[in-house]
Amino acid sequence: MRGYFNKGNKTFDRAIFLDRDGVLNRDVGHPHLKEQYRPFECMAECMAELSKLDAYIIIITNQSGIATNMYDVNTFKAFNSLIINDVESAGGRINAIYYCPHYDWYNLPDGVERCRCSKPGPGMLEEAASDFELDLGKSIIIGDNYTDIGAGINAGMGKTILVTTGSWYRNGNYREEPLREKYRPDFTFHSLHEATQKVIELFK
Repeated sequence: MRGYFNKGNKTFDRAIFLDRDGVLNRDVGHPHLKEQYRPFECMAECMAELSKLDAYIIIITNQSGIATNMYDVNTFKAFNSLIINDVESAGGRINAIYYCPHYDWYNLPDGVERCRCSKPGPGMLEEAASDFELDLGKSIIIGDNYTDIGAGINAGMGKTILVTTGSWYRNGNYREEPLREKYRPDFTFHSLHEATQKVIELFK
């Protein structure tokens, strides 16, 4: 689903996709309140650097907290506004935010079918590709989970980048183990800054 859309005046055939929690904002466990907005120090600067490239900047995020009634869509969008404001203040842009409001793949209630948009499903990437007329084979995804990498691979993404800034990497996450072998990123970095420099290099 589309939670924010600002295509802008320039047209590109590729995009830089980023996960939200654990990549842009510290993953404190379903962050949705203003006091949980804890962006990484380099976030706004990195987004401004990426915005100089000939590519759309698109966030894709699983938000199962909506399905479990932890928060609603308006609360989710208000939290996103904090990120958008900081990025734009730094001279960057966000062209769209896509989100999955459904249950996570590992936590489906009885009788509920798995959706296509929850990562590692490719649904959000495919929706963005349709909306922006993208060549996903020329695009890049940056994520902190193997679900992000899986979504990129399943959608035919050109390159996938894993950053080790998410809570799963610090604390361990048994749910990621089956995905670790199945979905291997093209690159792994320890910060968004390092990932940003690689994207700039790849897009030269």
